[in-house]
Amino acid sequence: MKAERPTTNINLFRLFAKVAETGNIAAAARQFDVSPSVASRQMYQLERVFNTKLLLRNTRRLSLTPAGNALLDYARTTTRGFDELMEELDELQQKPLGLITLACTRFIATTYLPTIIQEFSTKYPAIQFDVKTSNEPIKLLDQCDLAVVSGRIPTLGLIARRVGEYQRILCASKDYVAKYSTPVGLSDLQDHHCLCHSVQELSRWAFMQDNEIVIQDVRPHVATDCFLMLAEMLYAGLGIARIARPLVADKLKSGELVELLPSYRCVYPDGGIPGTWMVFSDRRMLSRTRLFSDFVARELRKASMAGAI
Repeated sequence: MKAERPTTNINLFRLFAKVAETGNIAAAARQFDVSPSVASRQMYQLERVFNTKLLLRNTRRLSLTPAGNALLDYARTTTRGFDELMEELDELQQKPLGLITLACTRFIATTYLPTIIQEFSTKYPAIQFDVKTSNEPIKLLDQCDLAVVSGRIPTLGLIARRVGEYQRILCASKDYVAKYSTPVGLSDLQDHHCLCHSVQELSRWAFMQDNEIVIQDVRPHVATDCFLMLAEMLYAGLGIARIARPLVADKLKSGELVELLPSYRCVYPDGGIPGTWMVFSDRRMLSRTRLFSDFVARELRKASMAGAI
């Protein structure tokens, strides 16, 4: 007679997927509000259920066995299907609830999301959030329901929704221009300390004047992949940068920063201007995600129309 295997439940699959994502049982346990010892016992329980080793354990990072990789695909599909079923049942009761995972830039996360989530949660208190920040949030889409990104149009093939656009300006601190002078033409930038975004525009800056695009080569004094760091370097007087006006609006108003060469509009080499986009994974969108994405789109459009984004 065949021995009866222990049973499992959907939460074991959720925990296993999180362990696989983090490579660490303790980190996964914290997200499920259980102790590492409990989480470890549950992983052993899962291995007993399938009668095979799922995790390779060492002192630095966990990895998956071939059987673990196979189970990970099944666990993600199963938990997703369960969530979709629960979502449909909740819709019948008109009570949206569940977890939304969101990836975004640190600028969006710190500037807009707290207020947006607070207002959304007032209407839908049973929905929770897991927010991941990254300079390239699209790369986290396989772990998230949606991403909010700024800049160029996202990669072709992705499901994207433009919800706003914003203006970038050339500026520096008043202390910097007092020390190094104010550039009077684009060619003067070659003699200045330029603070550059290492991913988008490292050494060639495009401008538009009188409907003509002008390209200016610059020498990066400091390069970074983080716009928040660019702003902080501006405030510290390290040089000149192209940066989103909403990010530095308060400093411009106070006079700490000075806009430079305002007749030249900062654009991409093709003449385009940056936008704010909502990007979705290619899996079926849950109604709570659609509900939140519509809410975010409305709020960001209002901010864009008000000149705040």
